[in-house]
Amino acid sequence: MNADINTLWAKLMIEEFVRHGADTFFLAPGSRCAPLTIAIARNRRAKVVQHLDERGLAFAAVGYARASGKPGVLVTTSGTAVANLFAGVIEAAMDGLPMIVLSADRPPELRGSSANQSIDQVKLFGDYVSGFTDVPCPTTEIDPAFLLTTIAEAVHGAGRGPVHFNCMFREPLSPDPTRAVDDGYTSTIAGWLESDAPYTDLRVPDHRISETDAAALARLVERHARGVVIAGAGAAQSNADAILDLAAAAQWPVLADVHSGLRFGPHADRTMGSPDLFFCSEPFIASAAIDCVLHVGGRLVSKHVLEALERRQPADYVVISALEARYDPVHRVTCRLSGVCPGAACRELLRGLTPRTSSAWPDAWKRARDTAQAGIDALLGEPHGWSEPALARNIAARLGDGHALFLGNSMPVRDMDVYAAASGADVLVAANRGASGIDGNIASAVGLGLGSRRPVTLILGDLAALHDLNSLKLVGSSGAQVIAIIINNDGSGVFSFLPVAGEVELFEQYFGTPHGLTFRGAAEMYRLDYFNAIDMMQLNDAYSQCVASGRSAVIEVITDRAANTELHGRLVDEVRKRVGAITVKS
Repeated sequence: MNADINTLWAKLMIEEFVRHGADTFFLAPGSRCAPLTIAIARNRRAKVVQHLDERGLAFAAVGYARASGKPGVLVTTSGTAVANLFAGVIEAAMDGLPMIVLSADRPPELRGSSANQSIDQVKLFGDYVSGFTDVPCPTTEIDPAFLLTTIAEAVHGAGRGPVHFNCMFREPLSPDPTRAVDDGYTSTIAGWLESDAPYTDLRVPDHRISETDAAALARLVERHARGVVIAGAGAAQSNADAILDLAAAAQWPVLADVHSGLRFGPHADRTMGSPDLFFCSEPFIASAAIDCVLHVGGRLVSKHVLEALERRQPADYVVISALEARYDPVHRVTCRLSGVCPGAACRELLRGLTPRTSSAWPDAWKRARDTAQAGIDALLGEPHGWSEPALARNIAARLGDGHALFLGNSMPVRDMDVYAAASGADVLVAANRGASGIDGNIASAVGLGLGSRRPVTLILGDLAALHDLNSLKLVGSSGAQVIAIIINNDGSGVFSFLPVAGEVELFEQYFGTPHGLTFRGAAEMYRLDYFNAIDMMQLNDAYSQCVASGRSAVIEVITDRAANTELHGRLVDEVRKRVGAITVKS
């Protein structure tokens, strides 16, 4: 092999990751990880995403995993560089996204000795990783097959969430041909060296619902005429038709969260839109008297759903989720199937289900949907055309086939969930709703573009943009097209909707957090096209230019927090009034 032991181990590790399909490496610069960096650079099949900010890099890997379903391999040097990945690791863990952290570390003799750039990296991420391996310093006393089999286990574990591979290296860290390892050292993996296959053939189990469980749930669905399907995050990633066909056979309406995968594309017209449109109206929910909820997929954006279910407990609340984690925030779940594909489970239920004849039940939900949409249209038209909810509704209608949409937390994801009408365009929608933080939104949008190979429209608030400003560098260098629409209302808009807004003397300084900044200079610093839209016509013109150009850009939109709060209040009141007037009959 004609390489020193550090170089050889790093080469073997990176090659085995690539053979297992973990071929995209998110790399931050550093000295201790030099053997890994060089091995990545020299591997012809490795793809590299490089960024100077480890926190942004981790969130780029989050976005990549959301789009591709594959783990990005994060590579960092030792010390606080690893700690800066923590927020991204948490987000991936909370949403069960694949991720591999490959951190370099000091050798044992430098641990616990106050050596420069040394922290305790052992199990640094605690329970937020599904597996941890403390890889010893490279040595010829360890069979190289150990590396290959251990990497296979890491890639397998990444299917359940992040894994951490902590690699100790002794100096010299750069290749040193004078310390070349004897060729006999790799004799135990000779067959692997001569092939392109992984050392360990991983067979991932097919997590299907059992026939017994499918039959029991089919009987449960048949018992309830007043049921609803609520599609949460990622519900339709594998089999959207199965979810919709089951609902049609049961004569249940489908309420689709904005990142369920059902609000855009050919299935959109078979849903009722956002659950929030209905659950915000107490009179409607009281009249509906829902007997059963079939919740497929992950979390919901709407808080009104949980509030209503907490007040009015259905006889049965069934959750079917690909995630292993418990989902039951208001403790109303009566049956939970974890770790199964929602679409596949619905297909199995459908096989044993006796279709229900048509009823007035779904028709009432359609009337409620249509009257809610009419109320929204009435308020978001002129003279109130320039507003944050109108922006969400307008951009949703302009997204083209083959695009992706990433939504920042706080108000952008809420506005898109409630106010965006269904669209037939093929649009991939994502948001970091695992931990629902405002960190890393720009970087995650870049990762979404890299993983999906789609142009990305990113809508986020000003504080989220400031929080991840370094990632505008990643926008410009990654090759992904990201059109970042930054809603600048000079602070945090979401707190205006919370009870703390009543603390008038303290609110603006400590919660409104005005900053007085605009984003033209940041866009120029990172060599991105910049537009400042002051009305809907300018926004549409700028957006059309950006889409047509194929270049990344920043579109800044200035809004007023007070006016935004007032308009949201009127919208909610209008929807509640209109939907509450619908009488529900089975």
